[in-house]
Amino acid sequence: MPRTRIRRAGVARAAVALAAAGALAVGVVAGAGAAGSAWAGAREPDAGAALLAAGEGTVVVAHRCGEGPENTLPAIEAGIASGADLVEVDVRRSADGVVVLMHDETVDRTTDGTGEVAELTAAELAALDAGGAPVPTLEAALAVLAPVRTGLVVELKGPWDAGQVAGIARLVGAAGLDDRVILASFDLGSLEAARVSAPGLPRLLLTRDLGAVEAVLDRVRPTAVGASLETLARDPAAPGALAGLGIGLFLYTLDAPGEWAEAVAAGARGVITDTPAAAALRLGSASLSDRGGLGP
Repeated sequence: MPRTRIRRAGVARAAVALAAAGALAVGVVAGAGAAGSAWAGAREPDAGAALLAAGEGTVVVAHRCGEGPENTLPAIEAGIASGADLVEVDVRRSADGVVVLMHDETVDRTTDGTGEVAELTAAELAALDAGGAPVPTLEAALAVLAPVRTGLVVELKGPWDAGQVAGIARLVGAAGLDDRVILASFDLGSLEAARVSAPGLPRLLLTRDLGAVEAVLDRVRPTAVGASLETLARDPAAPGALAGLGIGLFLYTLDAPGEWAEAVAAGARGVITDTPAAAALRLGSASLSDRGGLGP
């Protein structure tokens, strides 16, 4: 997800007003009512879906782990300590097929090395300095999260096929974290692969066009949708429409109290932020154990 923060004012909260405000509510809730209900009935059960789906409370997600060198084990530990409900990481595949944490296609921005992630082996990546820590594998990240109740959002960068996503699901299962991991992506093909090969893991559909979500519901079957405030401003009916289908809306990347307040007023299920400690303090916890999702 991009780090750029966008402020937009005047997004109404009331679901009735939202449902009447624009085409998405008509298209998704009314026009697609039958398809939507059929989709909801056919959706695979997700152990962690309760936290992502529409409901009360505001979920705080630590974007790229939150504070600290992004996508590193120390940053994950900081994200856990921040009080965030979920820590988000980005994953790519190394030249030898190992799933590693990295946002960009290259290592140039975040490490002391150069080159494309896909052309470097896991050992070569681990030897790089990513801000005082090596580039970790997803397996190592899962091991950090195993003893705690914090959940993990794994954003699939680039295209992933069903076999590759199944490999992630095996890592998650081996770590005993099936009920605390969500798969996210802007890439529809990757989320469709996740639906097929990892049906038990909730899916977070990231989009820059909320008006296009209806058309891909059956293909992706998302538990939640993620968008920016700018995207929401173009489709202010989205929170009510999605909530009518049991789909939560997450807004990124919001780092200021005014933005968090706007997200809450808009009916967002959660906020994705680079400042999770401040957001968790302001918004409170979604109470993972009490809500029955993403935690023991």
